[in-house]
Amino acid sequence: VEFQAAGKAVVLRSGQQSISHQGAPSDPEPIPSSLLLKVDWPQEEALNKRRIVVGGKTSPGAVVMLSGRPVRVGRDGRFREKLVLREGRNVVQAEGLDVGGHASSRQAEIHVDTRAPDSDISTRKLWE
Repeated sequence: VEFQAAGKAVVLRSGQQSISHQGAPSDPEPIPSSLLLKVDWPQEEALNKRRIVVGGKTSPGAVVMLSGRPVRVGRDGRFREKLVLREGRNVVQAEGLDVGGHASSRQAEIHVDTRAPDSDISTRKLWE
């Protein structure tokens, strides 16, 4: 198969891939035997904010979905996406799929608690 983009043509043989992101295609490379999907989840067990950024790395040319929404993957395979979580327990799923049909998924449970703690600010206790 001949793949052309931005004035460059490459010939792809069985088991090879080439990637083009708004430019000329890359040189042919073997299709990987498995899909890399590394996700950088928030380090804290519980968060006090609903908006987070989740990023990571996958094989260049792969498609990534975070919580069912497509995410833009850069030429180097890196991705970054803002997510809005709900109060309480959230299960966030990351899924990847490459040109060879290899799939990979990762999952994290993220707890959100934006409520202020209960506090007693009465001055009565000062005089007891």
